[in-house]
Amino acid sequence: MWDIATGKVTVTLIAPGSTGVDYVAYGPGGTTLAAADDYNGSTYLWDIATRKVTTLTDPRSKGVESVAFAPGGTTLAAADSNGNIYLWDTASKTITATLTDPGSHGVDYVAYAPDGTTLAAADYNGNIYLWDTASKTRTATLTDPDSGGVDSVAYGPGGTTLAAADSNGNIYLWDTAAKKRTATLTDPGSKGVESVAFAPNGKTLAAADSNGNTYLWDTAAKKRTATLTDPGSGGGVNYVAFAPGGTTLAAADSDGSVYLWKLQALHD
Repeated sequence: MWDIATGKVTVTLIAPGSTGVDYVAYGPGGTTLAAADDYNGSTYLWDIATRKVTTLTDPRSKGVESVAFAPGGTTLAAADSNGNIYLWDTASKTITATLTDPGSHGVDYVAYAPDGTTLAAADYNGNIYLWDTASKTRTATLTDPDSGGVDSVAYGPGGTTLAAADSNGNIYLWDTAAKKRTATLTDPGSKGVESVAFAPNGKTLAAADSNGNTYLWDTAAKKRTATLTDPGSGGGVNYVAFAPGGTTLAAADSDGSVYLWKLQALHD
């Protein structure tokens, strides 16, 4: 955990029994941190105040690919490499539902809609399944037209748009009500887009690629507005996330560095 103002590490959290953590997510309010272990099938929950950790063990998988908190914070979705998504009650630390991907050996990424009524799950085969979180049933299948896998999905702030990044370097924008693609944003130099994130105002989409570039897209005009080139990575940018104010973007690369970009001057 880093102090953004000073650039110093304030806390080091070590996952018990793990050789690698692939994904982290804060719960609402920032009091809990979830970490997905892609090596031993565990999800770790840290109490930020006490630094105590609880281990949630995936029943069938050797790897947890992605985790996402529901907006209320009482449910955590954990997607695994066997194609299952487990919904965990964060208070009792028990599984309340299992959502099984109908056609995949692995679910790469999960994201809740802002209102918590829908969970989007992207799999290795290029499909995104939308799940009704109340009934635990699939309500739609969004198929990537050109991909062997969807690497990342992100809802816009209003929940009416879903961005999906694929391994062929395309980003598709979906109308979540009509279940139709509204735009294709093509990465200019990459064979794969690793991560996408909407700015809080929904007007800008950040897309990180396997060549070490992060592109900022104007979602209304469907045009690139800026290119942020990773200073030290030849292997790619693995993940991007906006700070709550939207003027800072964090980009994590495959060399183990996180760069913070100030965006006010680049895209107002």
